[in-house]
Amino acid sequence: MTVPMMERMMTVIHDLKPEIDGVDWNDPAIYADWLSQAFYIARRSTSYLGLCMFHSEHHPEFQRRCAAHIQEEQDHEQLILRDLKNLGQDLRAELGATQAVYQTQYFRIVAQDSLSFLGYVFFLELLAPAYGAPLVELIRHKNALSFLKVHARADEDHIESAQEILATLTPEQQHRVWSNFEMTAGAYKKMLSEIACRSEPSRAVA
Repeated sequence: MTVPMMERMMTVIHDLKPEIDGVDWNDPAIYADWLSQAFYIARRSTSYLGLCMFHSEHHPEFQRRCAAHIQEEQDHEQLILRDLKNLGQDLRAELGATQAVYQTQYFRIVAQDSLSFLGYVFFLELLAPAYGAPLVELIRHKNALSFLKVHARADEDHIESAQEILATLTPEQQHRVWSNFEMTAGAYKKMLSEIACRSEPSRAVA
C-alpha cells in the first residue's frame, strides 16, 4: 500500500501547480504574505513533533524520527523573519486558511493517533522540493530566499524514513495518514488562493 499511497500523494502535490503559479512571487507584498504564513506554520513544527513523541510510546522508531526532526527544524522561523527584513516587508496577519493547515494537527495527534501526523509531514516534505528550487530561480529578491533554499532540497532521508514507518502501519492507520495529508493539502491550497488575492501592500499584523 505504501507505493500507491506515495503516488497518490505526489499527484496531489503536482495538482497544486495552478495555485503556485497563481501567486505573483515577484511582488514583494505577496511574497511577504507567503513568507508570513510559512512563519505561522513553521513556528509550531517543533511543538507538534514533541507532542508526537509524548503520544508515541509504543512506536519508538517514530519517536526517534521526531526527535531528529526537532533538531533539524529548530529556528527555521528565524530564517523567515530575516528574509522579510531583507525584503523590506513586515510580518503579515495570519490567514484563517493558514490556521486550518496546522491547528487541526493537535486533534490528530492527541485525540486520534499521533502517527496520523505523518500525513502532515509527508505533505510538507514533498511540497518543498517539488516547488522550492523553481521558486528560488524565479524570485528576483535573491537576498530573501534563505527559508526557501533550506527547504528546496529534497531530504531523501526524511522521506525514506517516513515511508519505512508508513509501511509498518495497519490499513486503518495508513488511512488516517492519507486523510490528514488530503486535509492539509486542501487547507494549503486555499491559503495559496487567498494569498494570490491579497495584493494590497499595506497589510500589517493585527
